[in-house]
Amino acid sequence: MSTGSFNANKTKVLLKLSLNRLKLLQQKKAQMAQQARREIAVLLEKGKIESARVRVEYIIREDYNVEAMEILELYCDLVLARFGLVEQMRHCDPGIAEAVNTIIYAAPRMEVKELSQVRDQFMLKYGRDFASAAIENIGDIVNPRVVNKLRVCTPEKLLVNQYLNAIAAAYKVDFVCPEEDLEPIPDLPTGPDAGLVQYASTPMSQPFELYHPPSAATTVAATPGVPRLNFPSPEDALASAPISPYAPGYAPPTVSLLPSQLNFPGPSDVRSVRSAVIPGPDSLPQTGPTFSIHSAPLPGRDAFPGPSVSPDPLDSVQDDLEKRLAALKK
Repeated sequence: MSTGSFNANKTKVLLKLSLNRLKLLQQKKAQMAQQARREIAVLLEKGKIESARVRVEYIIREDYNVEAMEILELYCDLVLARFGLVEQMRHCDPGIAEAVNTIIYAAPRMEVKELSQVRDQFMLKYGRDFASAAIENIGDIVNPRVVNKLRVCTPEKLLVNQYLNAIAAAYKVDFVCPEEDLEPIPDLPTGPDAGLVQYASTPMSQPFELYHPPSAATTVAATPGVPRLNFPSPEDALASAPISPYAPGYAPPTVSLLPSQLNFPGPSDVRSVRSAVIPGPDSLPQTGPTFSIHSAPLPGRDAFPGPSVSPDPLDSVQDDLEKRLAALKK
């Protein structure tokens, strides 16, 4: 790891050199894989199946590395296009975080010296903790495709057989893997409970059928002494259920009555009401001291003085006229 401070110009130059080196490596590995496929086709033609399987595993590993290089090439180009974020921001911007983390993770696993120097510059820029999290892939911050392609493991038998068939078909070799080799073998259980699970060696004659529970409309089988019950189906139950007034589109029922159905009082009822005797005050129960309105003397007319009325002048004129008429008659 280089010591000192982050150098933006040096990092930009190293990214460009890494792009060129990745392209050259892809071309070189593609040519080597093409030559290895020809050799595998010769082994298949000679019947050396096991040797061909070992060589195919090497080709699969090289194909994985080429695919990882293609992704890293895109990430280097992305960082160059957004290099202003690297220069101006102190922390790693989310727009280039995945690209920077993937470059730091894949640099020691690649055959590109310039890519390792780019990783050192990123460690100087963002710190040792940032680089450690990227190397250990804490929180899945690295591209999962790159992690899968750079993983060191033995290829599956199914993938090896598919490569063999593809190579044989490309070079017109009379070879086809048996069908049982093309089917993935299930992982057998291990441990004390391994004997409890049994795997069938031959395929089942009939596939599994899903269990469908009986519907609500199924009639319960009659048993001696128990009456048979018929349950309505869910559709019938919903159709007969009352409609809630809060349901959308609910309309209150309208009631229409004919005039003959209306109960209006007739003439006889009116006469009977008129002829009814209303109880007087004497028929009411006397709860307090007895008192009769006839026993008390009524006040006289003089007890209520009337309002003072001024004489009307027209009355005096009329009296004068009557007197003159009476005098003329005499």
